[in-house]
Amino acid sequence: MRGHRWDPDEQATPVAPEVAKKVAMHPKLAQAAADTAENGTVVAMKHFPRSWQAPAAVAELPQKIAKMLLKFGPLAKQPLLLPRSAEQEDDMVVAVAVFKEAAVAKEVASVLKGTDMRSKDEKAAGGAVTPRDLFDITVVSEEAPKAREEGYLLIRGFPQSWGEAQVKWIFSAFGGISSLTFVPDPLYARACRLTLKDESKMAQIARDLDGTIVGDGNFIEECLIFLHYEPSIAERRKREIAVAKAEAAAAAAAASKAKEEAKEAAAIAAKAAAIAAAAAERERQEQEQEQEAGARKSSSLARSQAVFGGLSNPLGPI
Repeated sequence: MRGHRWDPDEQATPVAPEVAKKVAMHPKLAQAAADTAENGTVVAMKHFPRSWQAPAAVAELPQKIAKMLLKFGPLAKQPLLLPRSAEQEDDMVVAVAVFKEAAVAKEVASVLKGTDMRSKDEKAAGGAVTPRDLFDITVVSEEAPKAREEGYLLIRGFPQSWGEAQVKWIFSAFGGISSLTFVPDPLYARACRLTLKDESKMAQIARDLDGTIVGDGNFIEECLIFLHYEPSIAERRKREIAVAKAEAAAAAAAASKAKEEAKEAAAIAAKAAAIAAAAAERERQEQEQEQEAGARKSSSLARSQAVFGGLSNPLGPI
């Protein structure tokens, strides 16, 4: 909706608190939102109206955000509230949503960014506008990341206190790291891309450590990390070939089974036809035998009548 002026005092339709809480508070949903660029365009938002972020109202915040965004265009994924980080202000909520079209996401960002989020009462009370009062929305991903030649692990969710030493310590139990790079991340500020010395373990490690709490609370600050394994191009092709071979083998097996079943069905049909033909032949022979027996009986009776019918009474009339 081009040129739409949004009123932060508009209210969204209430939803069941248990449903909203499940959507808003589940930490794994943040990782899911970060990995949905292939399905649409991700936007990150913060600086919502303070009344929306009150403890009694936060459960309905995803629905309120959705109502605001849907005025511009359809969403590919409903808004999600992200877990708080150590650097995040206590009263600040960060959310992400996914638009189906990149153009709509860009329009929303251009229209809403910098909007004064104070309520009518707050505006009426006067006072200077602070940066915290201005809505912040950013387009953080517009297309799926390009495949890399080598496979790697991507770690998200760790605090700013982590450096190379902390990351290496976490993975020392898995044979150590061969390469490590910190990269910008739109949702967690930083992420870490690394490769293990034993690359064959990376997929399993990602499954084991994703969504777990790590750290010792001293040298390594405890945190909830999210781990994603991105296979190499060669491994992707290997998997695709394996899947194609498995599908071809399954198709061949199905065709062979169908052929055997057809052969068995043909044999059964031939046997049934032979039985039917034999029964028909027996019936024909029995009919012929009955006809021959009847003919013989008729012939014998005719001869008897002819013999006895031609004899005269030798004594004459009495």
